[in-house]
Amino acid sequence: MRRILVGSLLLIALAWSGVVQGQIVNVLSEDEKDAKGFTGSFGLALESKTGNVEETEMEAEAGFQYHWESSLLMLILKAKYGSEAGNVSEKANFEHLRFRQVITGPLGYEVFLQQEGDISRRLVNRAVGGGGLRVSLADWDGGDLYLGVAYMAEQETLDDAEGTSDAGETFLRHRNSSYVALTAALTDNVQLNETIYFQPRLDAFDKFRIMSETGFEFKVEESFSIVLSYTIRHDRAPYEQLDDVDTELQTELQWSF
Repeated sequence: MRRILVGSLLLIALAWSGVVQGQIVNVLSEDEKDAKGFTGSFGLALESKTGNVEETEMEAEAGFQYHWESSLLMLILKAKYGSEAGNVSEKANFEHLRFRQVITGPLGYEVFLQQEGDISRRLVNRAVGGGGLRVSLADWDGGDLYLGVAYMAEQETLDDAEGTSDAGETFLRHRNSSYVALTAALTDNVQLNETIYFQPRLDAFDKFRIMSETGFEFKVEESFSIVLSYTIRHDRAPYEQLDDVDTELQTELQWSF
């Protein structure tokens, strides 16, 4: 069953390349080290943003995972809403599916699919698919450090913003997607999560995206946590009428099971 699932995801990821330049969304902090079987979480968050949107927004999130001895299947769902002066200024949806498999020792591979839409970034639709290698650089009691390198295909369809030459266009891009992900327990109840992404276009390496997310998880009870995170994103080649830098300060209440 698991081999069929892995093969299906690989085929879907390859097929998706026929279907890019948007903000990076960190999904790696959703992984739970040493978990087994089915796990999940639900979260409600307030976000304070600067850049393309400067306001406070609400976000709802759900994450589901199934852990085998040497593999992981992850599904993440997010929805955002923000308004300013009675007008909707932020409405976004996000879905991410990822499969991860250990090959040998610290080396493994992962494949992923993603779909999203975000009116604040002029995205009617964004589809992403790809896969690559993931290696454990360090692993200790209470923490780990991983490096990931992947190929990623993106297709983005833009809105019909007035005064833009790219209104309504669809773009296909091919990128490298690399990340470093650190998890470290600072105390019994406080955990640090740090993730840095670097995503250059393969046909124009100077047109890249960078994201850094720093988060602290405060465990209040076994199944309830408060998560504080700060994210900064830079797009070297943003679409017309968009800023090249966005920041996000988030406070999230998270329930896990």
